[in-house]
Amino acid sequence: MKYKIKYHDISGDWLIFDMGDSFELIGIHNSERDAKHHAEQLQEAFEKRARWSREAVPEAA
Repeated sequence: MKYKIKYHDISGDWLIFDMGDSFELIGIHNSERDAKHHAEQLQEAFEKRARWSREAVPEAA
């Protein structure tokens, strides 16, 4: 899974991180349920884009 959820002890918030090419904070939520739902949506969107994106194939001359 590209997205990870982490509980922040000091603030009490649930953080969503993008663990792909760069370590990036994506979202902050008050509840674990909301954070999991958002992470699932992000993962589905990522997988959908990955199915349709392909590297360019050089054309034959």
